[in-house]
Amino acid sequence: MPSQSVPRPNEVKPERRGAPPRQSPLSESSLTATRCFPLAEGNHWLYEVEDSKGARYYSEYQIERIEEIDGKKFYVSLNTMSNQPNLFTRLYLTHTPAGLSNHRIITTSGHKSAVVDYGSRSDLPVQLPTRLTSDTEWQSRVDAKVYATHTTETYHLRGRVEGEEVISVPAGEFAAARVVTVTQWQGKSSTTTAWYAPGVGQIKFTNVTGDWRHTYSLRGARLGDRKYGSFSQNEVADTR
Repeated sequence: MPSQSVPRPNEVKPERRGAPPRQSPLSESSLTATRCFPLAEGNHWLYEVEDSKGARYYSEYQIERIEEIDGKKFYVSLNTMSNQPNLFTRLYLTHTPAGLSNHRIITTSGHKSAVVDYGSRSDLPVQLPTRLTSDTEWQSRVDAKVYATHTTETYHLRGRVEGEEVISVPAGEFAAARVVTVTQWQGKSSTTTAWYAPGVGQIKFTNVTGDWRHTYSLRGARLGDRKYGSFSQNEVADTR
């Protein structure tokens, strides 16, 4: 989120920490969209990011407010990146009986904003299914409205829950569900592999679009009175 002055690669020192406690195996009852992507005002996640060209920086997400659209409640998540301090992205998220949905994205750079609505309030794309049990597969196809061009384009997503893994990230070690999604949008295909820990959210995700690959690893999370890892931003080199 906010830009930081951080050391160059040869100045980065590893953080000293004891071995994080190993998380218990996942129970089927915990593998739900509401548990694996918790939505509440104030929830806050900080990620260390590395791209395919070796650049390293921070990406931060925080649920800043609740907003109603056509009578439906959406949680507005603000995303910022330390390598682009003037760029702000807001995601409008909600849980439905079908799972986690993202209805609106607003990207702001300087005085300019771009808005895209993915589907209507009654026909939202499913980003994550209701249950994240192994081998679950789903597809979602909606018409997306691009306000800048006054056009409507098809957004298509297909996904699969591939199983469970124990993943170590700077925030700790977590048992997580591994989910792979492939999206097609505006002539481009994008593949995301993400690991979801119940009660915490995305602890790691990798996105591949064309020749670009970005890997996000959870450094810190604050969810209500629970805190994981650290929100310190003085160890990852910002190589924008």
